[in-house]
Amino acid sequence: MSAALRQRLERAIARHGVPGASLALWHKQELHEAAAGSANLRAQIAATPDTLFQIGSITKLFTATLILGLAADGALALDQPVAELLPGFALADTDAARQVTVRQLLCHSGGMDGDFFKPHGRGEDRIARYVADCRDLPQLHPPGALFSYCNSGYVILGRIIELLTGTHWDRALKERLLRPLGLRETKSLAEEAIRFRCAIGHAPHPDTGAMDITPIAYLAQSNAPAGSTVMATARDVIGFARALFGMDGALVPPLPAALVQDMQQPQIAVPPHYPMRHWGLGPKIFDWNGVRGFGHDGVTIGQQSFLRVIPERDLAIVLLTNGGDANGLYEDFIGTLLSELADIGLPRLPAAQPGAVTDRTAYTGTYEKLSARIHITEADGALQSRSEVNIDFLGGFRPMTLRLEPVDAALWLAPVPDSAMPYPIRFLDFGADGRPAYLHMGLRAYRRVA
Repeated sequence: MSAALRQRLERAIARHGVPGASLALWHKQELHEAAAGSANLRAQIAATPDTLFQIGSITKLFTATLILGLAADGALALDQPVAELLPGFALADTDAARQVTVRQLLCHSGGMDGDFFKPHGRGEDRIARYVADCRDLPQLHPPGALFSYCNSGYVILGRIIELLTGTHWDRALKERLLRPLGLRETKSLAEEAIRFRCAIGHAPHPDTGAMDITPIAYLAQSNAPAGSTVMATARDVIGFARALFGMDGALVPPLPAALVQDMQQPQIAVPPHYPMRHWGLGPKIFDWNGVRGFGHDGVTIGQQSFLRVIPERDLAIVLLTNGGDANGLYEDFIGTLLSELADIGLPRLPAAQPGAVTDRTAYTGTYEKLSARIHITEADGALQSRSEVNIDFLGGFRPMTLRLEPVDAALWLAPVPDSAMPYPIRFLDFGADGRPAYLHMGLRAYRRVA
């Protein structure tokens, strides 16, 4: 099966312009692996199953597992306010800082702005200094009121881990999780990862448009608990998922069974028409025509990762990539595997209904968070979206005006150049005046400010 997988993966990455990819598949108590393409186009290093890729926010499942392990030890309670665990913890909203709980950080409902990527150096105090600077983070919504993906919350969880274990996050990860599970090909520090074959991210060169290695290798190291630095082989990520979700009796689970079940329970609903319906205590929760699945994705500098786990079908899939149309590759390649092995079809967005909304003026305005400001305007009887991005790591972002078409009052679709799939934008929390308080896209809430 692995040879056939490799051939299929080679064809798929060529279709989607992905330089290199690594796949691990666990099905019916057997592990299958495949890799294709290049780990580094400039250095001409091939991608193999032994290649470490950045796993991005899949790291959040590791951080969540460490937090739940501390709960199992009695060191914290999930509904305990963060301020009781972190002396001096502060946010721009003092009431929110007193109220926000560990559980809310785990399921991205804490409400503070999550896209805070200010570098805080490389020392062992980098996470502590990051959390100290969270005192200036604005609040997008009250704690527990809404789902909005929050990297900052997971860095705060990483600081809780440091204080309760008496060591820095990297060591706690290694000693409390990686070493006990035998995950020897998962590294959170560049000086450890360099001992292995490593993938580098790729993006179009700003001058030539040709795929080239990214000028920046990592996101800020202070964001490590949220996913900025961890690299792993696909097989190691599968090994973690098998142990966590109890899919291999030979592996010792990292958490008591009751806490694993708690992790899989819906904590907050995700706005309609996202691929997942709810978020748990760490993982995304999918419902594919009655079949429950779990997982997480990750995006770093030129690299993207996908994890899907279906315990009742004894199926887990990890796909790690380093550039190109990774989302298209996921829809194409992983979508086909899910269909073949689990009779699951990935959900599709509904078609636009141009006449579904006649009064578009209620949607116009400016919506923002730390990472971007989005202007919604009306022109020639149609809505348009224009983004001003405040965080652009590669320096290649160009503002783009997109025309929006409604599906219904809440969901609008924006056709995107060079993409077969439109980009969905949701409007939430409509007031008595019919105006939405939030725009929601990319799993994030943008608060109306004008």
